[in-house]
Amino acid sequence: MSMRPKQYVEWLSHSPKTTKQIGRKIGLLLRNGDVVALFGGLGTGKTTLVKGIAKGIGLKKESQVVSPTFVLIHEYKGRHKIFHMDWYRLESLKGFDRALAEECFNSQAITLIEWADRGKKTLPKEYLRIDLEHGGPRVRRIRLSAKGRTKNFLCLFHPKLIRYTIPKSEGGQSREE
Repeated sequence: MSMRPKQYVEWLSHSPKTTKQIGRKIGLLLRNGDVVALFGGLGTGKTTLVKGIAKGIGLKKESQVVSPTFVLIHEYKGRHKIFHMDWYRLESLKGFDRALAEECFNSQAITLIEWADRGKKTLPKEYLRIDLEHGGPRVRRIRLSAKGRTKNFLCLFHPKLIRYTIPKSEGGQSREE
């Protein structure tokens, strides 16, 4: 059985300013209908990255971007409509919350989701995945990958930025190239 390598783009950020710059680069490439799912623990920079993404999509003031933890969703207007969701307070998505998420996914807006792990089963078949993790006291590792046809999105980045993980074979370990 042949296993295809998993492609991703990865950055190391040493400051909130750099995290926003990375987000801006991503935001410049997004189009209507794209869904971006952000995964990472507390303090890994999800909202900071979203501020940069929103700036890249054309939002004038990054101060407009605040985490919608208590209201579930905020809507912004850049060159495209942006839905910013935060699923932190949800154990899972069901009922109205799930219907709202699906409505956003099926719209012609760009949907950005913090704490996407809370509703993994609700995510569409095609989405961009961003994993954020602590790489040290002031370092954040930001890894962008894609599910479904959105994999073509990674081709928009310089080839030297694209990395590959070779999936584990039976009894073996995965490796990066």
